[in-house]
Amino acid sequence: MIEPLPALLSMLSRHARRILLVLLCAPAAALAHISGFTDTSIQITATGIRILYTLPSDSLLELNAVPGQGDVSPPPAYLAAVRDGWSIRAAGERCLITHARARALDKLPSYQYQLTYACPHGVDGLSIGYGLFFERWADHENFVRVFMAGQRQRMRFTAENRTLSIPVAALLAQWGQPLASGFFDADPNRGLKEALAGGEDALPRVVEPAASLGGISLEQLDPGFITLGLKHIFLGLDHVLFVVGLVLVTHSWRRLLLLVTSFTLAHSVTLGLSTLGLVDFPSRVTEPLIALTILYIGLENLWALRRRKQPRFREDGTGPVLRRAALVFAFGLIHGVGFSYVLREMGLREDLLGSLLYFNVGVEAGQLAIIAATLPLVLLWRRLSWGGALSALASLAVAGTGAVMFINRI
Repeated sequence: MIEPLPALLSMLSRHARRILLVLLCAPAAALAHISGFTDTSIQITATGIRILYTLPSDSLLELNAVPGQGDVSPPPAYLAAVRDGWSIRAAGERCLITHARARALDKLPSYQYQLTYACPHGVDGLSIGYGLFFERWADHENFVRVFMAGQRQRMRFTAENRTLSIPVAALLAQWGQPLASGFFDADPNRGLKEALAGGEDALPRVVEPAASLGGISLEQLDPGFITLGLKHIFLGLDHVLFVVGLVLVTHSWRRLLLLVTSFTLAHSVTLGLSTLGLVDFPSRVTEPLIALTILYIGLENLWALRRRKQPRFREDGTGPVLRRAALVFAFGLIHGVGFSYVLREMGLREDLLGSLLYFNVGVEAGQLAIIAATLPLVLLWRRLSWGGALSALASLAVAGTGAVMFINRI
């Protein structure tokens, strides 16, 4: 009788080229790392409205906006799609776009769009509508910071809340402040702070509920970053595959805890350092490396299964589990930089440490959820006569997907 695992591994070895070819033919969109969120700064001044909108460059493919061939800067079709996604009205009239420009961010796979609006009858009774991506992603969120008369407020556009209504005149009377006469050319977070005498940040961290911008539930941004961290894990196929790869050939909670702790410590370090700007690696370097870590984990799983050996501790501390834990720590450093692009893409300045903490909590919660869903299944199928074959197939899928990701990212 032929044992299932050796027979399967022998078959996989004979047909490795064909299997890889099938994986390479899989649609690239299925492997894309789609964030599902965007970031916006809105300035309200006496001269009009300015929107600074940042989003992952691959997201616009979801709008059927076809890019040009070989474009480095954002294609014109993308700018048209973004313009159509915003609607600004004031005093019962539609505000008109007077200036629109786009740029590709230097070290992130993201585009940034600046839209400037003039309102013929002033900005009182302001209504800002946002409608991008909700038809494709029901859980899409646009994180927004609104700047007006020296005040700063945070909110989110969601599928349920697509319009922000702002009673400008009433708020100005309540605050006792006039509208600014012009726009800040740079990030308004930075510009407002630099403009303050003595370097003090006079902007309130929380606007009182009575001074809410009206018509929509405004909320603290930081707790929302837990959800953002969860989404980044669940929507990021690369990070899910890496964690699943760790589970496939791990027999006990103790061994898995060592690997997960190594990964968590490592990615937490580089997530913080990269988000704070203390280390800086472009995504064109980091993203292919992340794909290679997935490929390696899958191949190492196959090697361990082929040799019929599982990692185990040794008294001298040099056993395979500790060696793998050291590798996972090194790989975690790379993944942490990848995690940081989400926060860096948003251009946060205020409450950065709080946002970073909450985001990391969300990442860890998502990671634990993946393990909780995967490990019981793996432990269950190992009791079956063909359990080893299932582990081999799953490991092959991890390795093959990592290879395809690497090819797509270089």
